[in-house]
Amino acid sequence: MKNLTKKYRSVDALTDVSFTVEKGDIFGIIGASGAGKSTLIRCLATLDKPTSGHILLGGADIFSMTKCDLRTCRQNIGMIFQHFNLLSSRTVWQNIAYPLEICGFSKDAINTRVEELLDLVDLKAKGDVYPACLSGGQKQRVGIARALAAHPEVLLCDEATSALDPKTTRDILALLQRLNKELDLTIVLITHEMDVVKELCNKMAVLSKGKIVESGSVIDIFRDPKHPITKEFLKHTTHELPTEIFKKASPAGILLRLSFKGNEAKEPVISQMIKRFGVDVNILYGWSELLQGILVGNLVVDITGPDAMKQASLAYLSENQVHAEVL
Repeated sequence: MKNLTKKYRSVDALTDVSFTVEKGDIFGIIGASGAGKSTLIRCLATLDKPTSGHILLGGADIFSMTKCDLRTCRQNIGMIFQHFNLLSSRTVWQNIAYPLEICGFSKDAINTRVEELLDLVDLKAKGDVYPACLSGGQKQRVGIARALAAHPEVLLCDEATSALDPKTTRDILALLQRLNKELDLTIVLITHEMDVVKELCNKMAVLSKGKIVESGSVIDIFRDPKHPITKEFLKHTTHELPTEIFKKASPAGILLRLSFKGNEAKEPVISQMIKRFGVDVNILYGWSELLQGILVGNLVVDITGPDAMKQASLAYLSENQVHAEVL
C-alpha cells in the first residue's frame, strides 16, 4: 500500500495509508468502528477503487491493470467474511466448488480440489450438508475453503472471528495459523480485537480515523506501544495497572514498567542491578505472556536510593536491553 487515499464525497475514509506485507506474513490491521477498516479491505480486495495512491501485489499496481489482468489477479486474492456469506441453496461441497466453476475449471479438477479442501479444513463428513445445519465455526471453515479454492497467494480476513464464541475463535485462528505455515499463505486480517492480533499475527498496523498511527512487529508494539490509540487497545488484552499501584510507590522513588523479551526475560537483571548500585527495588506488579513463541515479561517496580544510583540503574537496564518506561 502506497499513499492510499479514499474519499466519499466530503468524507476522508482513508488518508495517505502506507504499509508493506511480506510474503508469508500474518498481518493484522486493527481499529475501532469508523476507523476505515472496511474501506481498506474493500480496496485490498479490488471491490473499491481508491481516490489516489497505489496497491502493489508482487510489484504490479492492481488498479493500473487491464480488466483481463485484473480478473487473473483477483484469483490470487481470497477473502473470508464475518458473516460467512455462504449460498444457502448450495451444499458445503457446492459452496466450495462455486468459485472454481466461475473460473472455468473442469469437473474432474473441481472434484479433486473440493475433496482436498474439505480434508484441509476438517469437514470431510460435511460435504453434502447445507449451511443451515452447520455451526458458526463450521460455516467459517467452509468460507475459508471456498476462499482457498483457486490457490490464492493472499487471504483477506474481514472480522473473520467476530461472530464466533471464544473457543471457536481459537479453533479458527489455529486453522489460519496452520494454513499460513503449510501453504506459505500470506494473510491480511482486519479486526477490532487485539486478542486476535496477539494470538495470530506477526506484524500489525493500528488504524485510526483513516490513518495508520503505528505499525511494526506485534512483539515490539505489545512491548512498547507508542501511540495513545494503541495503548488504549492494549488495555483490553494485557494487564491494566490497578490505580492502587501508584499509591504504593515511594514519593522519592522512580516507578517503572520494565519490559523483557526472549532471553532477557530469563536473566537476573534486577538482582544484579541491586547488587551493583545498592538501590532498593520493590516489585509491585508483574506478568508474562508468549507472543509468536517468544516470552515477553513485564514488571512494575519502584526503585529507591540516591539519585545518582537511580540514574545509573536506568542506564544499566538500557545496556541490558530492558525497556524501562517511567510511570
